[in-house]
Amino acid sequence: MSRKNMLMSIITTAVALALTLGAASCSAQLVPAQVYVISVDGTVELGLSQYVLRGLKQAQQDRAAVILEINTFGGRVDAAVEIRDYILRMETPVIAFVRERAISAGGVIALCRGGSHIGGSVDRHSVASDRHGAWKHAGSG
Repeated sequence: MSRKNMLMSIITTAVALALTLGAASCSAQLVPAQVYVISVDGTVELGLSQYVLRGLKQAQQDRAAVILEINTFGGRVDAAVEIRDYILRMETPVIAFVRERAISAGGVIALCRGGSHIGGSVDRHSVASDRHGAWKHAGSG
């Protein structure tokens, strides 16, 4: 088994387990029987968005969870927003797995579900230390 196949197998198993455990607490919640993996690889453009949308629509129809495997430097924001808008309307779980990078338009896709966030990063030029060593944002008084 290749490294990529092993990684995807582990991720799929972990997602299925998390979905099952999460659904145990809400019996009325949809529990997907399948997990689809859709690759968002390379430049985000309108052709890629149509490919992703076809996969998302099929997953929705089959009531399957989706893992978006993302590796992109970005691309067209309108294509990313088209994907994001569809994901926000989906009833089945969508999980973004950033394989290497999700820059620009890729970040729009990766962060579109509720509760998603990027870890706390602050531009080092926008903070200053007062005389007591406490950090504050520049211009915040």
